[in-house]
Amino acid sequence: MAITLKIKRSSTASSVPSSLQHGELALNLADRKLYVGKSDNSVRAITTLGPRGATGATGSAAAGATGARGSTGATGSVGPTGPPGPTGPPG
Repeated sequence: MAITLKIKRSSTASSVPSSLQHGELALNLADRKLYVGKSDNSVRAITTLGPRGATGATGSAAAGATGARGSTGATGSVGPTGPPGPTGPPG
């Protein structure tokens, strides 16, 4: 059975949690700061998350595309003509 862990969070810039229990985490999404509750009931920012990296370039359509089709080979010679068929009944 999976356990869902939810961290307290805020999207308000410069918002710092007023209180956290010892070891409890909180995240400010606007400032990208992670906070932890300390044993003396204070709150401390433990890290500022770096900026999100840029999205990488999309590869061109030619990258990894199928190569050009080769030329068609020569047509073989025509075989000999077969013998004539039987003559049909008179009309």
